[in-house]
Amino acid sequence: VPSPRGRGGVCCWRERARMEECLKRADEVDAKILRLHETVGEINTLLAETPQGADGGGEALAEYQAAMLEKLRALRISMDEEGAQNAAIKSERDSAVSSLATSEEKLAKQQFRIVHLLRAIEAGVGGGGSG
Repeated sequence: VPSPRGRGGVCCWRERARMEECLKRADEVDAKILRLHETVGEINTLLAETPQGADGGGEALAEYQAAMLEKLRALRISMDEEGAQNAAIKSERDSAVSSLATSEEKLAKQQFRIVHLLRAIEAGVGGGGSG
């Protein structure tokens, strides 16, 4: 594969770097979402293990439920924010992938033209030199 030169090559490498950064950010967001889901699982486990007295838990249970509800609300807000960021990153990544494909296609066309122009020049110099 010939090394990219000139403007077309630089653009191609910049797009590739941009795409890789987008993919890295998307992976980070996915990891955060996975951790949030694990936290929800832990909360559900804690809720299932919460002891209830003969009176149904009373005031202590009500306080525990209020605290847990607050944690769940904070978790929901965090997940909503992460989801919005994830959608934006995926959109940006898709745009970068599309742009990269276009740039690579243009680069391939330019390289094809250069090869044929060089052959034509070599044929002209070789054939026209004995005139």
